[in-house]
Amino acid sequence: MTSAGEQSLDGLADLALELASSLDSREVIERTLRRAIDVIQADRATLSSVEDDGLSIEATVGAGGDVTWIGRHYEMDYLANQPLVAEAIATQTPVVGGRLDAERAAPEFREALQAVRHTAVIPLTVAGEVVGLVVLSRADDPGFDPARTEALRVIGGIAGMALNNARLHTETVTARRAAQEAATHLEAAHAAKSDLMDYAVHEMRGPLAVALGYVSMARDGSLGELADAMIQPLAIVEAKLGEALSIAEEMLTLARIEGGTLPVVTERVDLVALVHEVTHTASAESPDARIDVVVGAGATFAIADHDRTRLIISNLVGNALKYSREHPQIVITISGSGAMVNVSVRDSGSGVDEADRGRIFDRFQRGNDERHRAVPGTGLGLYISRAFARRMDGDVELTASEPGVGSTFVLSLHAALAT
Repeated sequence: MTSAGEQSLDGLADLALELASSLDSREVIERTLRRAIDVIQADRATLSSVEDDGLSIEATVGAGGDVTWIGRHYEMDYLANQPLVAEAIATQTPVVGGRLDAERAAPEFREALQAVRHTAVIPLTVAGEVVGLVVLSRADDPGFDPARTEALRVIGGIAGMALNNARLHTETVTARRAAQEAATHLEAAHAAKSDLMDYAVHEMRGPLAVALGYVSMARDGSLGELADAMIQPLAIVEAKLGEALSIAEEMLTLARIEGGTLPVVTERVDLVALVHEVTHTASAESPDARIDVVVGAGATFAIADHDRTRLIISNLVGNALKYSREHPQIVITISGSGAMVNVSVRDSGSGVDEADRGRIFDRFQRGNDERHRAVPGTGLGLYISRAFARRMDGDVELTASEPGVGSTFVLSLHAALAT
């Protein structure tokens, strides 16, 4: 059975991915309201944009899921005089409490507020500034759980950046008549999107790592004797948390690649030693696999980033293992070719269909057939591998593939001069 905590983590992960993929402010607003209602189990959620001279109530969503678009401007006093709202704005932290003061609200909202017993206010923030508010309400007891304020804080940060990102994009489209101005806005929108993913995934990694730590402690008996009935479920939970943490790491790497904040430091790299390091780890994780390493003629040292190169080779070997049948057979060949040195990974796996070969290096792309869909993954491994290789003035290519027989991927890097 999935716990409320796991549901919250799943909800935050879904929200980050949903909002990062949208540059439409209405989509961002609607998804934010629906997710906020789900996380805190509210009857209604309303989002308002904070402006210099007041605020605009954008939309409201009820528990039934229907969205009402309002788009009405009000003076800030109507909300600033509400203690819960004032505290949320001043502290830039979600606040939960009782009902709002109906007498201080705009006249058209007073009757509806009379039925509200509990309220939560989420400030939407960007770079230390409140750009919006989400007000959630519940008509019946119990009140909102204060323990959920951390999840609401993350929602506020994610939604604030996504809404700001969407508005930047809208401004860009409007300004396209001026080519240079449009280019500037597009760059800002792209940077904001990368910042959003960086922030969202960074925030998710912490809770995932903590949850994985507690599950591991429970499994090894550190938290007391474990009932037999809990051994298998906890093993499944541990594996799924590990998968989620791995996905978070890939998403963080993607955001930093596209944001230009992930450095590549080149040095002289011994590819033979690096390949043996990767295959040692892979063999321990897949003891039924046969992995042969062949050192061919020519250079075996490269001018490359050691850690990025290890990640690329690990991704290629990992794919070869995931997409192979029982008892995988993999041959890794290191050989020089002119000014380049190549690491070739040949497997005995399912291969890549002709129709998929042109897109498997795109982000979030995987093979469309049943063999590939059955294997868990994000479709980021090859995209990240090629991006790193090209930042080192190299490349990763699919040089041969036949469905049902196997594939060969080749990493090419500049060869290091002999010393």
